[in-house]
Amino acid sequence: NYKYPHDFPFGIAAANYLPDDLQGREYYLPTDHGAEARWAAVLDQIRAALRGVGSPTNPKDAAPATDSE
Repeated sequence: NYKYPHDFPFGIAAANYLPDDLQGREYYLPTDHGAEARWAAVLDQIRAALRGVGSPTNPKDAAPATDSE
């Protein structure tokens, strides 16, 4: 059931390949320093696109990520 990201809008496919006991964890928490601050913004845009709010190509439409993600 692999989802090829290039077949989806913005190249983002909602897929989960983790075992059940690992789902729901956050493995990367960027800081607000330097380049990581920019990656944090990108990550927020991707999360918003996966929720169906906004798009990575229009960051103004993207809703901020919540603590539950």
